[in-house]
Amino acid sequence: MNTHNPALAPQPIIKSYTEPPMPGAGYWYLAGPYSDDPEGRYGEHIRALACLIKAGIHVYSPIAHCHSVAARYGLPKDAAFWSDYNCAMIMPSNGLIVLLLPNWEKSKGTVDEIRYCKECGMPVWSLEPPNADALFRWSRLA
Repeated sequence: MNTHNPALAPQPIIKSYTEPPMPGAGYWYLAGPYSDDPEGRYGEHIRALACLIKAGIHVYSPIAHCHSVAARYGLPKDAAFWSDYNCAMIMPSNGLIVLLLPNWEKSKGTVDEIRYCKECGMPVWSLEPPNADALFRWSRLA
């Protein structure tokens, strides 16, 4: 890779993080509480994921992706077990979307994911659970 010529240097997928996540290249990592109520949280996460996908926003959800595997094969549901895996999935993403479910700020996994993104200089957005009209309410967390 040629980094001496600015024209040939890699360009970020997202040019500005002042606007909320929009349809386009790359994907966003959807974070939120889980271990306090795995079954209930799973339902809330997949509903938000479906709304985001329908809006054309590319999203990876570790809860949607791993919940059934963890349940079927008896994998731990705590944040400590999933930390390395989650960081590996966050790193190539555009940034974090935090689903603002009740007690999200008390979720060790969610707080750790926010901290990790801040340390890496990645944007962190919050998303209120989509309403019946699938309208999104965004706020910038970091």
